[in-house]
Amino acid sequence: MIDIENQVIDAAIKALRAEYGQIYVYGEAVDIPAGYPCVTIIEQNNSVAQRYIDSGGIENAVDLMYEVNVYSNLKNGKRQQAKEIRNFINRIMEDMGFVRMLSQPVANLSDTSIYRILSRYEARADNNFIYRK
Repeated sequence: MIDIENQVIDAAIKALRAEYGQIYVYGEAVDIPAGYPCVTIIEQNNSVAQRYIDSGGIENAVDLMYEVNVYSNLKNGKRQQAKEIRNFINRIMEDMGFVRMLSQPVANLSDTSIYRILSRYEARADNNFIYRK
């Protein structure tokens, strides 16, 4: 199985922390983060790109989908802060070869004082490269 989740998440975390310092970044869903602003980057799909299975039954490529959530709890400017972080993450994901399929604000039902933006990114990957689908 082709699994590049750690490389994708580690690259995003490194870039986010270099840009924003004390930002909280998780590679899994969290109910209550340690602080804000917060980003979660979660691999939601890793499926075989069937067209690339060779005659030996070996998968040579996978289709990936990552879900990114950005949370801000600023008293003033939380929407702007979340959008700025979302735009930065968008550049990171595009630089890696992903295409944004969705980006929208979502009600944060557990705490409506927190602004949340959800984005989804897709790509195809093998063991060496990420390709735009």
